[in-house]
Amino acid sequence: MKNEERQITKEPFGHCLNSTQCISPDGRYIVYDTRNDDGALAANGEIRVLDIETGEDIIVYKTKNQTEYGPGVGAATWSPDGKMLLFLGGIQNANKENPYSFTRRTGIGIKWGKPNEPIWMDARDMNTPSTPGALRGGTHAHTWSGRDNWISFTYNDHLIAEAAKTDNSFSRFANSRSDVSG
Repeated sequence: MKNEERQITKEPFGHCLNSTQCISPDGRYIVYDTRNDDGALAANGEIRVLDIETGEDIIVYKTKNQTEYGPGVGAATWSPDGKMLLFLGGIQNANKENPYSFTRRTGIGIKWGKPNEPIWMDARDMNTPSTPGALRGGTHAHTWSGRDNWISFTYNDHLIAEAAKTDNSFSRFANSRSDVSG
């Protein structure tokens, strides 16, 4: 049997697919972000879903106040049950002085069928002293487990990255909660 190639999109924006879980479990939909350049996530403001059968292209998330500095969204995935999309997004108040970065991003979930209703997936606290158990940086590479709704991700700590820019300040952040016992 020969597979026939067919083009189903013609839009001038990019169609950047995540390396895993970009096709819905039923095989009908593809989730993608609209980057034309893989390194330009900060400037990308849309997550879209393409219906392979009909060619319908659906905007499921669009950032507010998008600039070249962020917030930015990308690297979208489908949950194993097909009920949720998950992607990374930059900080909502990104600007030239406070741009998107590896240490200032989060996981954003969208229930399939409920566009532009973000569910913030990370518990974050960027203040010191930090809240025990809260993330102090950015998550990325969100991947669903194969059988259930556990999510794995990479992490870049913002406070440690900032402390590393100055001499001997790492210990100030590492020991910022002396009242917390291990």
